[in-house]
Formats: sequence, structure tokens, C-alpha cells
Amino acid sequence: MTPRPPDGPYSQAAYDRWERAENRLRRERRRALWLALHGIDMGPRVIHGVVVW
Repeated sequence: MTPRPPDGPYSQAAYDRWERAENRLRRERRRALWLALHGIDMGPRVIHGVVVW
């Protein structure tokens, strides 16, 4: 009998969702940096809870 993966916040499915979210954020940061290097602003940002245009 094979052991069942744990359920809850430490399950493999939860880890996979977290990893996909981290990868998406990393891509967004890289894209923003690339565009900033070429003089393109990404638009509104939230800095300390305040939207900065």
C-alpha cells in the first residue's frame, strides 16, 4: 500500500500553486525591469498602500 500525500497547506498541490504564483511574479518583475531599462514605465504602482501614477 502506497502512502497518501498529506492534505492541507503542505500538500503537493498547494506547493504547486505556490510555485506557479512565484514564477508568475518573477516573470512580472523581470518584464518590468527589462521595460524600465528601455525607458518604458509600467504604469500605476502601489507604494506603501498609496497608488502612485
